[in-house]
Amino acid sequence: FFSIFFSFFITSVYYGNQYTHPLMVEKIINGSWAHRDSLYHASIAGIFKTYLYVGTGIDGFVPHYYHTLSHSLFALISNVIKVNTLDFYSIFFPILITPIFLMFFLYSVLEVSKFFGKKNHFKILEEKSIFLWICLYIFFALPINSNILPEKYQYLQSQSYAVALAIFFITVNIFFYYINNQLFILNKKRLDLSFYFYPIIILILAACSSYSKVSFLYFFTVIFFYFFLRLKLFKIKFFLLLLAFWLLFVILLYLNVLNFFDGRDIFIENTYSIDAAYDYNYSFFDEFFFVYLSIIYLILKLLSLKILNPKLLYQNILDKKIYDIELVIILIFAFYIVPYQYFKGIQLYLSIILIIAHINFFWKTFIKK
Repeated sequence: FFSIFFSFFITSVYYGNQYTHPLMVEKIINGSWAHRDSLYHASIAGIFKTYLYVGTGIDGFVPHYYHTLSHSLFALISNVIKVNTLDFYSIFFPILITPIFLMFFLYSVLEVSKFFGKKNHFKILEEKSIFLWICLYIFFALPINSNILPEKYQYLQSQSYAVALAIFFITVNIFFYYINNQLFILNKKRLDLSFYFYPIIILILAACSSYSKVSFLYFFTVIFFYFFLRLKLFKIKFFLLLLAFWLLFVILLYLNVLNFFDGRDIFIENTYSIDAAYDYNYSFFDEFFFVYLSIIYLILKLLSLKILNPKLLYQNILDKKIYDIELVIILIFAFYIVPYQYFKGIQLYLSIILIIAHINFFWKTFIKK
């Protein structure tokens, strides 16, 4: 019953902003209103599908500088299932991509729960747990007045954002699998490929996520530098090499994409720029609703761990016991200084993963007692 209900919900949400419609082709034929965003993204995917070239097709093979991994992915899938790219965006996306998005999210939550369950001594969340499914509905259905939220259903309505988040979720899953199975412990007596394999996969996935939505480039850079410095990974040559590759990727993406991103290099008029168009001065109220889940997680986790004063907090930081709390706080400040919604919103999904993964811990601390 839950699956049926939730399926109806996520399908209606996908079409809720009226950017796309199941009868998009028919709307174009009879002259009805068809949003330019859907046509724009479908044209990029269509050109890649036909010519393996990144562009919109306007004025021939003119380079188009954009984060186009999702477009290329959808082009390849639509080619396999023999549908045109406009139909893929308007009909097949919620059928094929949304279930994968939610599946990867659940995988990440369950793996994160394994880690913190062992560390903080609470029952590990299971996939049959009613808490898991109730929380999934609450955090993704947003059964409140969503008009107050600056980040609503963009996780479904922006296809490139959905792909980037899905890749992020599976990256979290792989990272915690790497930790939970102690594959990070290098056996000097033999060549342990797992020690090297999983970090390389994580780096590749981070690059893919960033090329699907450029905001993830900033997100992963902050996280990588945090762990690199906090865990003193610079003492290991392998991780130094990985960081060098990441910085090289950042530089190449900036020079070849971001520098010209979405027409940034084109002078239009004195009163307009692409940066100004994307920029938005968020109110304090808006900023709060970008971080409210992070704040809820911090409060619940600190109370559950009985860290009730600055001295205990400082001691736990010194003892390296609360990496998750440190990272959440760093991300709050890191995203505060960036004036773009698709940057600020990412921290919400990390907080959702952490809250649901800890739900048995919070239940044990606050309800059972």
